[in-house]
Amino acid sequence: ANTANYKDAWMFGDALLAAPVMEQGQSAKTVYLPAGTWYDFFRGTRYSGGQAISYSVNSSTWTDIPLFVRSGAIIPSQPVMNYVGEQRVTNVDVDVWPAATPSGFTYYEDDGVSYAYENGAYFKQQMSAQDTEGAVLFRLAAPTGTYSREVQYFLCRVYCTTGMGVTLNGAPLDRYASTAALEGA
Repeated sequence: ANTANYKDAWMFGDALLAAPVMEQGQSAKTVYLPAGTWYDFFRGTRYSGGQAISYSVNSSTWTDIPLFVRSGAIIPSQPVMNYVGEQRVTNVDVDVWPAATPSGFTYYEDDGVSYAYENGAYFKQQMSAQDTEGAVLFRLAAPTGTYSREVQYFLCRVYCTTGMGVTLNGAPLDRYASTAALEGA
């Protein structure tokens, strides 16, 4: 009932909500967030859903677009392209907002031009996340398919309120001072 005829925002799937500012000089926008826990994509602020919030915007620069992510989302991204194969993609960013209930996403890739995927020439890998008491679990399942992907690395950013360290199969991983240092390693 709260979203009937609501035209000032829209959902991309069930994880992203965009609410663009459309009025000149507007310094705040009222946004209704559906049930669940939501995070401001750019600012990181956490909101409880099922309510309308007032979101402040800078009407002179337009650099703060109201974009919200539902807790439990796993969102991959890569450089913007005008067509498949415009540039080689070797890294994919994966942003993870874990929730108390397990969530998942299947990363899929094929050559983008043929029907070879019908015969197994694809790359598919399940990603899952869960925020448990005392730890955030992020899992990558074994990949399936015969496609030899160009992507060499997933750069995973896990958004959580606490973080003391990262382990891989129980062994601690190196800490880096910045994203650039991590990418360089």
